[in-house]
Amino acid sequence: MEHLALYDSLTGLANRRLFIDRLNQSIQSAKRHNSKVALFFLDLDQFKRINDTLGHDAGDALLLTVAERLQSCVRAQDTVSRLGGDEFTILLNDLGDTNAATTVAKHILRVLKEPIKLDKHEVIVSTSIGITISPDDSVDTDTLMKNADLALYRAKEQGRDGYHFFTEELNIKALRLLNIEQELRHALSSDEFNLLYQPQINLKTGEISSVEALIRWHHPVRGEVPPGEFIAVAEETGLIVSIGEWVLRNACIQTKMLQELTGQKIRVAVNLSTRQFTDPNLEHVISDTLKSTGLDAKYLEIEVTESMLMDDIQKVILQLNRIKATGSMITIDDFGSGYSSLSYLKRLPVDILKVDREFVRDIPDDLSDMEITSAVIAVAHKLNLKVIAEGVETIDQRDFLMINKCDYAQGYLFSKPLSFEDLYRFFTVPERKTA
Repeated sequence: MEHLALYDSLTGLANRRLFIDRLNQSIQSAKRHNSKVALFFLDLDQFKRINDTLGHDAGDALLLTVAERLQSCVRAQDTVSRLGGDEFTILLNDLGDTNAATTVAKHILRVLKEPIKLDKHEVIVSTSIGITISPDDSVDTDTLMKNADLALYRAKEQGRDGYHFFTEELNIKALRLLNIEQELRHALSSDEFNLLYQPQINLKTGEISSVEALIRWHHPVRGEVPPGEFIAVAEETGLIVSIGEWVLRNACIQTKMLQELTGQKIRVAVNLSTRQFTDPNLEHVISDTLKSTGLDAKYLEIEVTESMLMDDIQKVILQLNRIKATGSMITIDDFGSGYSSLSYLKRLPVDILKVDREFVRDIPDDLSDMEITSAVIAVAHKLNLKVIAEGVETIDQRDFLMINKCDYAQGYLFSKPLSFEDLYRFFTVPERKTA
């Protein structure tokens, strides 16, 4: 019974309860002997992929091998623990300085990358490691555990297969992110978000064909908060799903209203985040939103970025097909910023390519950008796709796009992002309806 209470049933390593007890003892011992203690947080990079692909038995065998290797990297007086899943902790006792922790971290990274035989398969795993030192960082158990977790997260941000020491800057950043997360939750419930719409112009007719919905946050104290300051936090915390659904719903409501007020069958383009795109419920969210708002599906464009499409191509195609099943159109945003687009573009059920503004910006001064843009337009048309160029700011850029038969354009040459009221006036004031 004692063993079941204190040790992990799969690996035989100390469990969380025993680890915390030993961490407390080590902190007290370090105080008495004027030494240091290092706490490592580790998790395996891509463990879920291996577990899902080869099965849970292979996953368990992998964890057993990792446990054995971790134990081989430390001394008898140190503790290796499995907290659950693919998460491990290591307690290094009686350290003279932090260099010893660095040496052990490098050794672990090297040892874990040696191939592991799982039945007929040979896999290579790596790990990310967060490290905190006591008493330098804290002498409180909970604080040290939090510190190591923050450092682990930072190690992952830096590209995985590495280690990172806790710093006070990480703590400050974590508190700032927590504060923004709380404010975002309040913003959702208090109606602090609003939408702007940037017109997309049909270059043949000069008329508005569609608008792109852009979220803005009006903070009661800080005023307008740029999307760059909160979108990443929303993505990181998962709030982007709720915010994205808010954008989708309100964009559909306002576009339907605009159609009724102006008689114009305008389309609206709504951007998806990475988390939204991978949501298995996305198809139902889109369908339910269209049904409840009354907007015809053919007037909704769903924008996905090229980077979202560079994962498992089969999963991507299935998800895109589910979106298409709602009757909506699909646009690939920032096209040209990736590396493998043309090789699979013909397999993707998309309708529109949006040329990345980086290629448009230096037209006509940069010959390479001009050639890339004209090539993208030509390839898209061969595949029966329409093309939107974004970031159009000059008449020269517009003329180049028209000569190369680009279908649509958006940018400050035509209009800045507009509130719903200003967009209505854009449609109803005669001299502003054409570019």
